Amino acid sequence: LVKLKLSTTPDPTPISGSIQLGIGYLNQDSYKFGEWTGLSTKGGYPLANVTIGQIPAWDSSNPNYWVLRGENLGLKSRTLSLQIGSFGSDNLTLSYQGIPHYEWQDALTPYSQVGENKFVLPSGFGGVDVSSASAWQSSVTNNLDPNLHTVNLMTDRQITKLQYTTKLTPHWTIMAQFRHDKKQGLLDFGSVIDGNGFSPASVLLPLPISYKINRIRFQGTYHTRNLVVSLGYLGSFYHDNLTSYEWQSAFTGESTWVNGAWPNGEGLAAT
Repeated sequence: LVKLKLSTTPDPTPISGSIQLGIGYLNQDSYKFGEWTGLSTKGGYPLANVTIGQIPAWDSSNPNYWVLRGENLGLKSRTLSLQIGSFGSDNLTLSYQGIPHYEWQDALTPYSQVGENKFVLPSGFGGVDVSSASAWQSSVTNNLDPNLHTVNLMTDRQITKLQYTTKLTPHWTIMAQFRHDKKQGLLDFGSVIDGNGFSPASVLLPLPISYKINRIRFQGTYHTRNLVVSLGYLGSFYHDNLTSYEWQSAFTGESTWVNGAWPNGEGLAAT
């Protein structure tokens, strides 16, 4: 239970702020242009920013305040926060932040995902022959290139945070915070299935990402003019929906790869 010690003095401070609305247009697809903003696909985008609240003057008899702020509200990189408190005693903040990451547009892979954690090659793939340079080139041209299809590699991270700070005495401040992170999307993930001592048989898989992190933090701070001492606790609790994955080997032509060659070879890894 959080109890804000707000003043009961009538507040003459008016509500003020600004609201910005607009429309943006992107004339072509570009993951790199919108790598961290979400402006990645051709078309129109709503643009919206807002700052509104009640903040008393420095000499006001009423210390209560509240502020609502939002930026890039029409994009995946939006931020939104609400602060309520009383200057010099309490502050309660609720915030949200979106962090998109558009990494690769139209990446190529021969793998298809089956279920949640298995990657397979097309039937009749034929394998990539590593027995010689000419066999490698021929198998890439005839077996790999015709079976490539596009995937878009991007992730979307969402952070929600609730924080309360109170000044118990002139020298003691207490802070409690809860933070929830959620991340989903596709990432390129390097995986090695075998090797001949010089060249590893490795692939890049379009691995799905889906995890959550809950963080709890408490901190007490004692401060004077010449001394600041803090004591705190931080707990981080991680949950991954994908704990392991397996993939079919794409390589053949090496006699030492007894269990790692196409078409029966499979790799297994934990995340």
